Amino acid sequence: MVNNEQIRALVREIEPALIEIRHQLHRHPELSSQEFHTAGRIEETLRRWGVEYRRNGSDAVMNDPRLTELFLQGAAELLGAENVSVTPAPYMGSDNFARYGKFAPSVYFSLGIQKPDAETVHGLHSPFFTADDAAIRTGTAALTRGALDFLSHLEV
Repeated sequence: MVNNEQIRALVREIEPALIEIRHQLHRHPELSSQEFHTAGRIEETLRRWGVEYRRNGSDAVMNDPRLTELFLQGAAELLGAENVSVTPAPYMGSDNFARYGKFAPSVYFSLGIQKPDAETVHGLHSPFFTADDAAIRTGTAALTRGALDFLSHLEV
């Protein structure tokens, strides 16, 4: 069994390396959900120290380019181009949707559901979160259009 003194000795031994990692990460800040350098640096250090680790969380969602173009085209025709936008970086949502894309072409999209008269926007997990019920009709129409467009371009 490891005792407190052994733990303290280990901490003293690795403390300079941990401080250097912290300084390096602060010198190269990354945006939320885009911490690629940070994750790589930590993994490299753990490997060098012989520490086994397992990544938790999800892979990045990577939309199928062909399906995305079809979906965007249909959504712009249905909702107006001014109401359709694209997130430029891989989306690191935590709902595991990325796993579907490993088995079949997929498109992940978000639907604006804020009430037009809302003074404050509360996050999805806030107890004060509210949504505009009209978004159900909009989302259903977008999904239906996307499915029909996909099926009409399906190569059999």
